[in-house]
Amino acid sequence: MKYFKLFIEQLKYSWVKKFSLQVTTLLVLMGSFLAVSLTLLFLTNFNTTVNSFGEKFEVSVYLTDQNIEENKSKISKIINDSGLFKDVSFVHKDQALQNFKLKMKKNMPSFVLEEKSINPLPSSYALKIKKDFNSKAGFTKISEFADKLMGEEGVDEVAYGQVWASKYTSFLKTYKLLSVGIVLFLILSIILIIGNSIKSSISQRRKEIEVLELVGASRSYIRMPFIMEGAFMGFLGAGLSILVTYLAYSWIVNVAESNMGVLLNGMSLHFLSITLCVAICFLGIVVGSVGAAVCINRMNSGWAATNE
Repeated sequence: MKYFKLFIEQLKYSWVKKFSLQVTTLLVLMGSFLAVSLTLLFLTNFNTTVNSFGEKFEVSVYLTDQNIEENKSKISKIINDSGLFKDVSFVHKDQALQNFKLKMKKNMPSFVLEEKSINPLPSSYALKIKKDFNSKAGFTKISEFADKLMGEEGVDEVAYGQVWASKYTSFLKTYKLLSVGIVLFLILSIILIIGNSIKSSISQRRKEIEVLELVGASRSYIRMPFIMEGAFMGFLGAGLSILVTYLAYSWIVNVAESNMGVLLNGMSLHFLSITLCVAICFLGIVVGSVGAAVCINRMNSGWAATNE
């Protein structure tokens, strides 16, 4: 309680004496945390969008025409036993031809296919992968499964967009590493910003700190209010950044729905979860405390008296 009372008095003094400096520091902090919040918001929705494309990823297993009924049951068992797929659909060659005709009629009305023409299309399985396997490790298992299935009798070809899957997993890895790098850089910047703010606050109270040192005030009594001030500034900057991020998100979504409703059809955009918002605020408290702690390591050691 004694620390909190001193912290409040110190905070009031800072805002009264150096109002413009405090506002400037808060705005810079808010901007830095805003960059963190917007980065996480973008990555959250980008990850959701990319995963939605990944969930539409299909594996096609094309069968030979020989002993199709006999091979069908054996191949179906192998597919189901793999545990990799959430939806398994068998498409007979006659149905495949029928689907082909419907698509061609819709896209090319002038296209005509003779009724007695030979059906060149094979029977096949359309397999949709489970969400759990929508990752680099998952695609590795899909690749191993495809190689195994190619050795089975009755299987003509297994297609799963090998090149696309490889590029997709490499892209996911790159963007995750990039996002971590951006967030770490911003956190370091926030520590430096809060550190400079606390340095200014310490300079304003040099005489007061000197008196406290001379009368034998404990380290915690002198230092704790500054750490609390750094934590408060970090929390305030983080909280305001979340508010601004939400306002910007709401505005962008409204504008996008008004002007690009068709393009956004099927896309699911989300704001930061409550857990993530709390985590950002907690990050502000931690980073603010660290930034302040870095600046006060010499205090209560004759600092004020030797820094005239």
